[in-house]
Amino acid sequence: MAPNATMQALVYNGTPYNVTIANVSRPTIQNHTDAVVRITTSAICGSALHFYHGLMGGTPPCVVGHEAIGHVSAVGDAVSSLSVGDYVVIPDNAAAGHLEMVPEALNSFGGGTGLGGLQAEYARVPFADDSLIPVPLTHETTNSSVERDYLTTGDIFATGWSAIDYSGFQPGDTVAVFGAGATRNGGIGQIGVYMQQETSPAAPLGDSIPQNVSFAISDFFLKHLRYEAGIVDPKVLAPQLVELISAGRARPSFISTAEIRIDEVPRYYERFDRKENIKVYIHFP
Repeated sequence: MAPNATMQALVYNGTPYNVTIANVSRPTIQNHTDAVVRITTSAICGSALHFYHGLMGGTPPCVVGHEAIGHVSAVGDAVSSLSVGDYVVIPDNAAAGHLEMVPEALNSFGGGTGLGGLQAEYARVPFADDSLIPVPLTHETTNSSVERDYLTTGDIFATGWSAIDYSGFQPGDTVAVFGAGATRNGGIGQIGVYMQQETSPAAPLGDSIPQNVSFAISDFFLKHLRYEAGIVDPKVLAPQLVELISAGRARPSFISTAEIRIDEVPRYYERFDRKENIKVYIHFP
């Protein structure tokens, strides 16, 4: 790579409702356990709107985004399970690189405080052996459709799957979903509905709810209801989700409502914020 090489990326500059495309420094190997991934498809997630609204983020300017798929372009000396050219999904969080004896803050991509975002042409991934999700693609077999499928294993497919696990639902159950965006409003979203109806004789019912909801704790208690939640670890779920896609049993990219170029992203953030799109994929040539 040429010295001072740059790449195109989506950047939040600290002004709410304003993101721009900028040329920023291309990431390089910094530690022996790093990998650099050439991103071919990224996506806009509902969580990215927290940046867009100015509600979170680090010191601007910062690159946004935490969902991507691509191929490995460089590896550190200590990376043992990956090679240049391998296709991988970058999940929303990277591995910590050590055994966690107590809960720790997640090492998230695009959080503005550490790792760079994934709405960019390249990304550096620490502890690559434990962070990246290998997928059965090559330069010859990949295409935009299957990349969109596999990309979801790094966030929204894993989130929907986990929500069904947490819910305790069983095959054959009829379910109602409140907040049926991709993963919006705390609901399991359309991905979760899609997977549940594979084994359900009755179609799940979905609805959307406002972002701010008053919670009637007394009524909740008297009706003997149960609330359950938890952290999603895409890397743990990846083997079964990747297998479902590769076997043709799951096509989670049905959630897509737009496929765009990097230069179109600022305009599509506006559309996404107005809820005119559910899931937007970004393709890099």
